[in-house]
This record gives sequence, C-alpha cells and structure tokens, in this order.
Amino acid sequence: MKQVFYNKWLTRALIALTLVLVVLLVVLITQLSQIASFNARLDELEGLMTQSQSEAERLQKLEEYRQSYEYVWQWAIEHGMVNENDNSWIPNN
Repeated sequence: MKQVFYNKWLTRALIALTLVLVVLLVVLITQLSQIASFNARLDELEGLMTQSQSEAERLQKLEEYRQSYEYVWQWAIEHGMVNENDNSWIPNN
C-alpha cells in the first residue's frame, strides 16, 4: 500500500477525487434539504388555500343569506324598524 502513495500523480488524483466526492455529497445533502423544505412549504400553502376556499364559500353563503327577505326581516325587527307582527311589506315567494 505504501508503494501506491509514492506515485505523486496517483496521490493527487485520489485527493482530487475525494474532494470532488465530498463536494458532491454536500451539494446532494443541500438539495435534499431544500426539497424537503419546499415540500413542507407546499403542504402549508395547500392547507391555506383549502382554508381560504372554505372561507370564501362561507362568505358566499352569508352574502346570499343577507340578500334574502328573511335576513332583511330579522334585521328590521332587531333594529326596531318594523313591528314583529307587521310583515305585509315583504313579498312572500
């Protein structure tokens, strides 16, 4: 084994290969950690997107309810605009 290291060219080649392998290993580990981080962020953003879609659906239903006669009637009663027994001004469907 000692005779292998007497050849300077072979020794330099082994050192260069070792350094290249170490650099490649560091790059691979960095890339894998970035991929894991991006996947975690992607999962988080997908969760937020799902949450915002459900919130948008809830707000759409609330808007539709607020445009109904039932909501107008309840609001008018709560704010003292009409008497609870007088509902002749709201058309019935």
